[in-house]
Amino acid sequence: MKPLRKRRGDLIATVGIGALTAALVAGTWALAPIRHSELVVEDSLQSDAKQVNALTLPNELHERWTAQAPPGWQVPLIAAGYPVAFDAQQRRLSSLDPTSGSVRWGYERDVPLCAVSTAWNAVVADYQTGRGCGDVVSINAAEGSYKATRSAHASQQVAPIASNDRVGIVSPERVELWRSDLVRTVVYGEVDIKQEPGQQPHPECTISSALTRGTLLAVAEQCENNTFVRLQTPDPEESSTPEVQASIKLKAGSQVVAINASRVAIYEPGSTAHLYVFDAQGKQVSARAIPESADIQSLQQGIYTPHNAQAGRFLQWFDGDRLYVLDAKTLDTVRVFEQAIGTGTMVGLDLVLPTREGAEQYPTRGTELFDAAKSIPIDRNGSSERVSLAFSAQTLIEQRGEQLVGLN
Repeated sequence: MKPLRKRRGDLIATVGIGALTAALVAGTWALAPIRHSELVVEDSLQSDAKQVNALTLPNELHERWTAQAPPGWQVPLIAAGYPVAFDAQQRRLSSLDPTSGSVRWGYERDVPLCAVSTAWNAVVADYQTGRGCGDVVSINAAEGSYKATRSAHASQQVAPIASNDRVGIVSPERVELWRSDLVRTVVYGEVDIKQEPGQQPHPECTISSALTRGTLLAVAEQCENNTFVRLQTPDPEESSTPEVQASIKLKAGSQVVAINASRVAIYEPGSTAHLYVFDAQGKQVSARAIPESADIQSLQQGIYTPHNAQAGRFLQWFDGDRLYVLDAKTLDTVRVFEQAIGTGTMVGLDLVLPTREGAEQYPTRGTELFDAAKSIPIDRNGSSERVSLAFSAQTLIEQRGEQLVGLN
């Protein structure tokens, strides 16, 4: 199957013989979505800027800059060490200097932005055109140069999905993943153009969440009165024919909340909620009784995007009220932080977590977490938003709701 792609060169056809052909080509170029875009690289951009990180945080942190966060994520998006921001009014996607907040490069489109992801040291932006949220561009974050594009039919409303080596989009109808050249590696769910009958195993179900990592893709979907989590490869032999390795039957409303290359963590609601861990073959590895997740319980419809993040040897899941810190290799729960108000980040060998008062710094050794060694007050001007952290170039970057804030 030939991949669904669109390059700039594809949009400018070879001028044929005769005035009619030339006019058709000109019209196609003028109407093509990618035509109405602009990538501007600032003169001061330094693509080889050294992102030297400190081994610890200072005793005081002060606000240096603010920006608007891209849609779809509750954690700061960082590509090649640079924060990604989005100005909704100007429809401008930007790469920022982490220390000063100044714009390094900006990309503007005259169509709505559906989703943004980062992988391969690139920013991947997904736009809504006449074919749904299927017009995608990838930009090298360090240089501010085009990396790849694609255009294909997609759902009208999507959520981002990303790992270190794949990005894609999720909707109630389908999940699809792309590799670094934006060629699709898999599509799962209901497809508009059915090439052969029986390629999709459960097109009648409604997808509610999905995560991917390495060689594993986990999709939670509602089928009548139950939830099934389908464990599959993100890179089947044919992208339109998913290869499901296992199906896990759970109570309605269950969601995937964390994943690594061989295991998935699943939240199951109930009078007593549970956090389960399954391996890639669908075998239960562990079960833990936990309080109900405020985020999942409040979800009425649409896609649940877990508020999670990796920090060194830890994976984190914030359930809306508390933070679960998991061993990244086993997905075992290492510790639960009731005072955390979002996900944290590694600074040197320390895990730094956001609290209402500021930030707490916890020394680590491997996957051991010790008591807090330092508490740093942060003035958030009365904000009650949840907060998640990233760290780059000796700057602590907070995402407070829809706002990015740089502190150093």
